[in-house]
This record gives sequence, C-alpha cells and structure tokens, in this order.
Amino acid sequence: MTAAVPAPWCHWRAGIGDCAWIRPLLERQAEQGYERVVVDLSRLSSMDWWVALILIWAGRVISRRGGVLMLAAPQPAVAQLLKAAGASKTVVMCASVRQDRRCPGVPAASA
Repeated sequence: MTAAVPAPWCHWRAGIGDCAWIRPLLERQAEQGYERVVVDLSRLSSMDWWVALILIWAGRVISRRGGVLMLAAPQPAVAQLLKAAGASKTVVMCASVRQDRRCPGVPAASA
C-alpha cells in the first residue's frame, strides 16, 4: 500500500515550525502499515536544515518498519539541501509523484 501525502506547507518555505505534521504521518504509517509514504514537495521552494534532518529521521523510522519514505518533485534548492544532508541514505527522491512507482531501489506497491 502507498500513502500519498501532500506536505502541508502554507507558504513556499519550510522551517522547523512547519514540521508538526510529521508525527501524525508516522503514526498513520504505523497503524495502516503503508509500505510507501510519498510526500509531495513540489510547492516547496526552500527549506531549512532542520526540516531536511527531520525528513531524514522520518525516513529512518519508516525504513525500520519495513517501508520507504519517498520525497516527490523537490525543487532544485530543496533537492540540493536534501542531498547535502545525506537524504539518499534513508529516503528516495523522485522527479514527480507519478514517478514513485518507477523509482530505482523502491519495492513494488502491493495495492
């Protein structure tokens, strides 16, 4: 099963104060047993270092539960920050939400 989650950014930038949605996301993933959690980052033009680290931590949590966190459609500045923070070790980044099924290293969805 795959859960697609639009990131609840109310503006084009994300800071640590914008990360309260991560906990309910992780709780829902644990309860529902989603193999993949896809977060749409397409509307986000920048984020601070803390947001990148929190997304990496969330990726680790989901990975330990047997799932994968996919970050879809990050804009160039966001993708660059995530790569610099080492996100490729714990999350999968895809060019679009639709591409999530074809990303390398991602198990096939069962639903």
